[in-house]
Amino acid sequence: MTRLSLGPPTVRFFLLAVLCSTVALGAEAPVKLGVIAPSSGKEAAIGSLFLEGVKLAQDELTADGAKLELVIVDDKSDARAAAAAVQGLALKPDVAAILGPVFSYAASSAAPVAQKLKVPLVLPAASEQGITRQGYDWVFRICGTNLQFVQGLLLTATTLGKPKTLVHLYEDGDFGKSTNKAVREVAATKQLTVLAEEPYSGAAPKLGPALQRIKALEPDLILMSSLSADGIAVMEQVREAGLEPQAFMGMGGGFALPAFAERRELSEQVFVSTQWSPRAGSPEERHAFSKKFADRFGHEPTYHAAMAYAGLKLLYDAATKSKGKRAELRRVLKEGTWSGVAGDINFEDFEGFTNQNAHAVAVQQALDGKLYTVFPPKAMERRPIFPFSQPASP
Repeated sequence: MTRLSLGPPTVRFFLLAVLCSTVALGAEAPVKLGVIAPSSGKEAAIGSLFLEGVKLAQDELTADGAKLELVIVDDKSDARAAAAAVQGLALKPDVAAILGPVFSYAASSAAPVAQKLKVPLVLPAASEQGITRQGYDWVFRICGTNLQFVQGLLLTATTLGKPKTLVHLYEDGDFGKSTNKAVREVAATKQLTVLAEEPYSGAAPKLGPALQRIKALEPDLILMSSLSADGIAVMEQVREAGLEPQAFMGMGGGFALPAFAERRELSEQVFVSTQWSPRAGSPEERHAFSKKFADRFGHEPTYHAAMAYAGLKLLYDAATKSKGKRAELRRVLKEGTWSGVAGDINFEDFEGFTNQNAHAVAVQQALDGKLYTVFPPKAMERRPIFPFSQPASP
């Protein structure tokens, strides 16, 4: 029998080390991350946009050699289902962290579960300000809060004109109620009088009596807070009521969607707060992301998609640096800094917030069937119209 000689002991040891390293690399487990978004229920449309951003980020990471596995859970547009999703993912020891949920009502239910089970939870788009004011050290938010939404819209109005009064029309869930508190707070700093606060049921908004009360008050500004499912329905009734303020202003959600802007008879000249616009981040990253997204999915990215894309890239980077260990991953998130299509991201404690990114929101205006950034001035794509040149006909 012929023996194969591997050479002297030093060479044999080297070859054995190389072989072991090769086997170890081949067996290296992928980074596993959870993603929670609504694929069904009333918010499935925005959930789909969010997941498109996730998919594009995953494909790019994989093309660059990343070993990434996503466990995507449908929260069914339901707060309790979102909490259950966090629990289910947290009990999987190989899931390093979770991206989402998307909406404030879902994130408000999910956050305490993540805190209790000690799993990092990164929120790209849920803006209810109270979520990161609970002292949770396992919950991190990339996006701005609804307080910043209100500040952006009212700063725009008071910079462009001299409004004195406003009313707030809002869905009666977590997002709307929290935004209403923010409206009171910010209006006082702008010397604006809040004439009325009108909540409505987001499930099936019937606004007739409320709109007649608002019309009689003749407010300068009408602020509206809605989720994706009811934004168009709200605006249809507002237009039919014949209200003519100096400006209509929508708080993200159902107003920051192409489907809303395309309904020109409803959307024309409406101001909309947004977490992201095509001018976020550096010009190179902005254009590259927008083009890749449009080429892949056939439409422009919304802020939900852009923030999800940024969130997954950030979370994968943190997970690889921490080798998937949750406690170390939390430390990396707390101490790290990232930059990309969503601008600079670092999680800080300030003004009662914990692990909150100081994210800058923008204000867009629906013009000719599209949303254009009009404020702040350095990000302006088109000049804003204020007050309305003429109310759009229903």
